[in-house]
Amino acid sequence: MRARLRRAEDTIAELTEISNAAQAGIDTLRERLAQLESEIRRLPKTRDTLAAALFRLTEQITAATSAPAAETVADFFALDIGLAVRWQSTVSDTGQAGN
Repeated sequence: MRARLRRAEDTIAELTEISNAAQAGIDTLRERLAQLESEIRRLPKTRDTLAAALFRLTEQITAATSAPAAETVADFFALDIGLAVRWQSTVSDTGQAGN
């Protein structure tokens, strides 16, 4: 009888351990899901920010193509630096580069 009781207690202990591990996994998945949902909510803003930056860049390049050659080269590098700064700002806002 005692052996049977001991086996039952061991089984209960094992099942409790499995249950705790499963709950820890569930908690981790819930946290990750919350992070992903937050990221999904930020995506439209990031998309709009990038679209606006690309639109401005296109307009600036179009305007620069009609400028004299010396100014065009200088403007190109200024645009390139400006886009990099805007991109870095977007990456900082979203925590990742694109995707």
